[in-house]
Amino acid sequence: MGISTDVSFINQIQILFQELFPRTKRNAISFRILLGILCVSTNCKLPELNATCDPNSKNFFLSSLVTNSQICFNLNSGNSDPLNTLYLVDRANGLIYFYNTGNDGVLTPIGSIPTPSANPAPMFALWNGKHLVTNGVNSFRSFLRNPDGSLTFKNDYTSTNIPVFMQGSSAFHSSGKFFYYTTSPSVASFSKLQIDESGTFFGEVNTTEPNRFWYVLSPIHPTQNYFMTFHKDSLGITRIFYPISDLNTGTLGVSTNSNTITQGDLYPENGNCVYSLNANFMYCANITNQTNAGRIVQFAVTPTTNTLIGTSILVQSVDSFQSPKSVVLHPSGNYIYAYGNTNIYAYSVDQTTGIINPAPISVTPTPGGTSCPTNVNISRMAIHPKGNMLYAVCVANTATNQLGSYPIRSNGQLSSPSLLPIPNNTNSMTLLFVEGK
Repeated sequence: MGISTDVSFINQIQILFQELFPRTKRNAISFRILLGILCVSTNCKLPELNATCDPNSKNFFLSSLVTNSQICFNLNSGNSDPLNTLYLVDRANGLIYFYNTGNDGVLTPIGSIPTPSANPAPMFALWNGKHLVTNGVNSFRSFLRNPDGSLTFKNDYTSTNIPVFMQGSSAFHSSGKFFYYTTSPSVASFSKLQIDESGTFFGEVNTTEPNRFWYVLSPIHPTQNYFMTFHKDSLGITRIFYPISDLNTGTLGVSTNSNTITQGDLYPENGNCVYSLNANFMYCANITNQTNAGRIVQFAVTPTTNTLIGTSILVQSVDSFQSPKSVVLHPSGNYIYAYGNTNIYAYSVDQTTGIINPAPISVTPTPGGTSCPTNVNISRMAIHPKGNMLYAVCVANTATNQLGSYPIRSNGQLSSPSLLPIPNNTNSMTLLFVEGK
């Protein structure tokens, strides 16, 4: 016979448990076990145990059990290692794989989900704090992240302008309400798209500039007030700055042109850019077929200007579209990692001047080594927020595709990776790390 869910009976259980057990981690675990037994007896859903202290929980039994703050304290202290998830977007197969990890950074595969769309080739993954968003050609999809790290499909949206996400650095505004992306044909403009709490898309707005084309987006500045675009054209104006005038809708203010950095200095066509920890500097993976290819370009930034600093850092090769495929900054701000043709390079960063030391502190093979150099292997690395693990994916030419987890030493150097096999019949892949709470 099941246990009664009468409120007075549940309150008696709460009081009795609190009197018998103090606030210790061991007894918090004991309380979770008791919750599990009672949950099974009352046919509630076990996954909701992970959200027992969520005031929005719709489960009557669990929400009644956790009305007292003492019990919520015990529940939270019993779950000191958060559930983080690394998502791998498989472009060719239209799948998103997910791997869970704690603070140690060690990955555990937990499953995958297809992208339910007529255009099943996801190009990217964005995270807004609640939903993961992907696109396939002109179709956007939102997925709700569940407490166990898995995903539930929520909504589709067909955009007027086709996204081109391999051009630059697309990301949500910190509000989680909107993002910007380069659009086709001819990469001639960019668009803004909004998303609500249910994962529904709306508010698409396209932006073009006279005589500008081949847009590449920078990340939104950490102040969340502006971003810039890079251009490949012959008119001299190769940088445009866009202030974000409305932080709820993403509406833009009046843009400012700049030619302080030329196309020959920087055109991160298939690369990405990252800001320094103090947000005064930016580093871009200049993977392109233009001049100055194969390098990390570094410069100082303001809301309306940017200025080159130091010298561009050559990462293994100047061959077109070969290197660096992506860059990622260590959470401490002291190190930056670059994905080269066949190696991953670690460099130290002077946070005062913003300048990268061109001498690498470590050179470690990519997950596929020499089988991983072609230009179709555009991939984005990810890093654990604890700064103890770097993740990189290789889409190999001849060998088995691999997902590599690289331990990061206290001095920023990378150790040899542990490898997990990933699907073979694909080309570009993107990694996204979502930190648990």
